[in-house]
Amino acid sequence: MRAPVSTSVTACDASPWACAGVESTLSEGAVRELWRFRDRKGGYIRCETDFEALVRDIGTSDDDAARSALAAVFEADGDQLPDLTAHEKEFSWVSELANGVGWRPQFRYRAKRLSEHINLKEARAYRSFVKRKARAAASHGTRQLGLLDSAVVRGSSAKGRSSTKRLNRVLQPAVPDQLAANLTVGTLPIPTKHNPADAPSRDAPVRRRPAAPYPAWLTDLDSGDHSTWGERYGAARSALPACLFPVGTGAARYRAVGPPDELLGQAAGPPYDFAFQRNGLRRGDENSLIGDGPAGRREHSAPAHTGDIRGPRGSTEHRAQRTAAFRKFEQWLESLGLPPDPVERLDGVTVGKLLVEYAQVQYARGAARNSVKLALLGVQDRYAHWRVALRSAWQTFSNFERETPGESHLPVPKVAYRASLGVCCAWLPAGAAREWRRLRSCIWLEMLASLIAGWLCMSRPGELLRLRRRNLGLPSDFGDPHGPGWIAFADPKGGWGRNAARAEHVTIRDPVGLRFLEAYAAHLPDDALLFPSLAVGTRHRDCWDAVFGRALGFSCRDGVGLTPASLRAGALTALYETGQSPGRLQWEARHKDTQTTRRYVQELGAALVLARLPRDRRDAIESLARTAPPLLQAVTAELLSVSP
Repeated sequence: MRAPVSTSVTACDASPWACAGVESTLSEGAVRELWRFRDRKGGYIRCETDFEALVRDIGTSDDDAARSALAAVFEADGDQLPDLTAHEKEFSWVSELANGVGWRPQFRYRAKRLSEHINLKEARAYRSFVKRKARAAASHGTRQLGLLDSAVVRGSSAKGRSSTKRLNRVLQPAVPDQLAANLTVGTLPIPTKHNPADAPSRDAPVRRRPAAPYPAWLTDLDSGDHSTWGERYGAARSALPACLFPVGTGAARYRAVGPPDELLGQAAGPPYDFAFQRNGLRRGDENSLIGDGPAGRREHSAPAHTGDIRGPRGSTEHRAQRTAAFRKFEQWLESLGLPPDPVERLDGVTVGKLLVEYAQVQYARGAARNSVKLALLGVQDRYAHWRVALRSAWQTFSNFERETPGESHLPVPKVAYRASLGVCCAWLPAGAAREWRRLRSCIWLEMLASLIAGWLCMSRPGELLRLRRRNLGLPSDFGDPHGPGWIAFADPKGGWGRNAARAEHVTIRDPVGLRFLEAYAAHLPDDALLFPSLAVGTRHRDCWDAVFGRALGFSCRDGVGLTPASLRAGALTALYETGQSPGRLQWEARHKDTQTTRRYVQELGAALVLARLPRDRRDAIESLARTAPPLLQAVTAELLSVSP
């Protein structure tokens, strides 16, 4: 209570790839008064899910296309996008404070694990702020004020702990420093758009000069005058909580319009008696960002679901693969002379030993290691209580993995990608644009579009062929002909996990590619497949082999040549050559960790793919690559000239 307040105010923030903190200096009188409005304990705090973090990140960004796409997703589910403007209005006085002063950098560092949850990264930024203050002798025994846009970290700081263990693990190392330095840390909520630490966390320079005039109420606080500040915050009317007056009493009208002036009285200066603070983190506070509301929980209406969620987790496709692998394992057991349904007749230890032998047989045959893994998972799906008994089988599978490391996909060189566009343009039949408009079927036009979309969004072959018109956002959809586009993947790889993202999106900013996609897909209905002919059977692979194999002369065999999966590796390698940071590469490729990104980025591999070709073939590929841009422009113009 008697500890002096520090005149320095620190703002912290984190992005998917970096953490940063900036600092500014205010008068002692201003900080002392603002300290009274710091966050207090009392609310329930947990880490956001990946989807909640994505919604907040997009909602506070300047990407209008992404926000419109997100709103469309919420609307499709019968819900509305959370209104973040209410938060900005509620804490606009903190925004005025942040914009009215200049800031100087304090710390910035790269995130060690890019796959880590965003709330944990924001907690690391807050921990760095506390540790830096604890190391400075001048800060010992003081009260430090910080600005944070994460309600999760603010609530954990105010309470001293969180219900999430992984969040506690990040914050606990700062406790000894805080105790030894006798620091008291308070936080104020600041909307993300106005957080001065947001820029350095996203590789932008620190804003050293004020972005707005110095607030009048802050000027008065500097001189000891609290009247303006009282009008700005303290004397504003606020509705009385309903629990104070039962419904039907004469005072009920106060809940709707606020108490009359005679009850409010005149605010003559500090100390104020704020019975109902609006910026607390208290349980049951209707204005709190993280409070869990009154004791009686509100009932939220939700649409009825018809799916079956019983049984093992995983997508329908992945569960079907595990079932098929389990059947093959049973067939192998029956070939050894065991009766039908052998697994059901045996105990877990015996089945574990048989799985060890099955893995050895598959290894000797040169089979894919995934067949053993799926068989193991198929057994666990049916007999979850055998996990301990199957431990030896999983150890054998680990040896299988070590002896047969996975092969990385050879990346498509950028010049080969451009040449493939030229080949597709040259193979288009006469009247291809009219045929596509009328029948929505032209296999070489679809192949051209799939190459462009696959390269620009670095998609996997399977998810590329599942794309529909509703997954493609074009500038014309948002009334901005010069804006970016986006592609949303509704069921990404690994999306069945408990904390996995249910949808991923990639922004497209290439003007030539966007213009072609506008001409190609703008007229399609929402449910139409973008590449209907290629999605049938093996047509996509057949067309790929025709373009990159017969036309360009590359080997297209699995494991030793260019396959449809090579397009994603080639696009990522080309992006790496432009000097993008590893974090940006991982973000664009939608990888879970940096090890996967390193495996994809292969400059040498892309060079060797070309080097293996004869000189005359390389010259022909370079010539085709040079003719691709005018050919693509001509195809785009033809598509635009055909009336719907």
